Amino acid sequence: SHNNFWQLFVRPTGTSQWRLATPPGVASNGGLVVTSPSARSVVAAFRPSQELSSSPMVTTRDNGSSWTPAILDASLADVPDALAAAPDGRLLVLLTSGQAQLSGPGGTGWNKLATRQALAASPAGRHCGLGSLTAVMFTPAGAPEIAGTCAHRGTVGIFAHTGGTWHLAGPALPAAYAHLNVTVLRLTTTAGTTVALLAAGAGQAARVLAARSADGGAHWSLSQPLPDRKSTRLNSSHITI
Repeated sequence: SHNNFWQLFVRPTGTSQWRLATPPGVASNGGLVVTSPSARSVVAAFRPSQELSSSPMVTTRDNGSSWTPAILDASLADVPDALAAAPDGRLLVLLTSGQAQLSGPGGTGWNKLATRQALAASPAGRHCGLGSLTAVMFTPAGAPEIAGTCAHRGTVGIFAHTGGTWHLAGPALPAAYAHLNVTVLRLTTTAGTTVALLAAGAGQAARVLAARSADGGAHWSLSQPLPDRKSTRLNSSHITI
């Protein structure tokens, strides 16, 4: 049961072949979390498992042909979007402790950005009824954002950090969702577009929809909800956005 290893494959732009590029030297039983700050550059972190209590982190600038270690003396949270990179090289991580940390360029000089408790106690967190934290990311402009679950129904828990304070930056949902609790399952920015995957409701009857923003969260568009399939269980680690 302990011999299952996660692997990382790359397929450079303009090619049709996948190549194994798992960073060497660390057991990957706990899983890999990856993010890309720029073309050909990938940051990968190993989730803790068994006797590995922290999350080693490595960076490549040549599509995985070589890797350079970075330092993160902490353990990543068990969510797919626990690691994010800004175009200027800063990194943002969500930890098992419920803390979000922000690095300087190149993944050095880590500092605490927020804790779940502090964010929940903020005006934005109280409006949401913040529960657990589920994702971190950078906006196209490089501002950090944190996502989570909201106990107050109909509220999307995406928090943006600007001007030294946190405010809710998620989409306003239609009235049909006003009686449902909302969880942010995935949150990422790619090519200037922010995409969030939302679950409204709980269990097998949850409604799943995507939200897109091309202007850093000022305006959002919503997809139609995924058809309700009561025989299907939702697992955010199996969903790619």
